[in-house]
Amino acid sequence: AERFGRPLKPGSANVMLYSLGCFFRFLHLRGLCGPHLACAVPHFANYGQTRHPDVLSEQQRDRLLAAFPSDARGLRDRAIALCLLDLGLRAKEVIDLKVTDLDWSQSLLVVPALALWGTHRIAGRIAPDNIAHTSV
Repeated sequence: AERFGRPLKPGSANVMLYSLGCFFRFLHLRGLCGPHLACAVPHFANYGQTRHPDVLSEQQRDRLLAAFPSDARGLRDRAIALCLLDLGLRAKEVIDLKVTDLDWSQSLLVVPALALWGTHRIAGRIAPDNIAHTSV
């Protein structure tokens, strides 16, 4: 996959090949070629090309959580940080959380699912020491 004398990265080449496959499918729908052309368009392996997100060390995590003040707003912000760090929630999921999503008796957080996922998903158990730190 070379364009203008420069080699393309696998992701860029795959975008171009996807477009070519779409064009062949269009031609097939118009009766100008058989379905075999669209199926014959290859793609490049793109393994290891994605950048993994940086993760906080345990010391950095502890410093971040200790930075929140102990007033009501600080406790709320600490709870948000814990949802992001420990439960792996996305920002949109944290924004959409309601108090009724917490099952205090079982220490569970039930996250309303995004449109494609279904109705709900269990984010995980909330550690009792985190509940004690975030309750007002």
